[in-house]
Amino acid sequence: MRSRAAKTAGFLTYTEAGCIKPMLELIWNPILSVLSASFEESESVTVVANCMECFRRVISLSSSLGMYETRDAFLQPLTKLTYLHQPTRMRSKHVFALKTLVRVAIENGNDLGEAWTKVLACVSRNEHLYALASGFNDS
Repeated sequence: MRSRAAKTAGFLTYTEAGCIKPMLELIWNPILSVLSASFEESESVTVVANCMECFRRVISLSSSLGMYETRDAFLQPLTKLTYLHQPTRMRSKHVFALKTLVRVAIENGNDLGEAWTKVLACVSRNEHLYALASGFNDS
């Protein structure tokens, strides 16, 4: 085992995703905390991109493993990180979060189940804000 790890620079490769489930069950909460805090505190494009990539991959992995509570635990803050509820405070990183949310929906659409309501609410809110910015009068 050690010789195999030494040949792959310290990493082992597994082809069965099920072996990851116990590890993800233990560490998803700290991962979520670190990603959310890093996203909120940083303006660095690299940090924001890495956070969004991690959100996307954890949501995809948890969906494929049937860990729906974990999927929803990551999807909920991702919808909040879009800042569609506070459009006057939106910056480019929040648009990046919206793009990530749409990408998650495209890639994992069959596995989202009831989580689709959160995604569709964000897309609907984005469309409404776009219409208002374009001069549409909704009254």
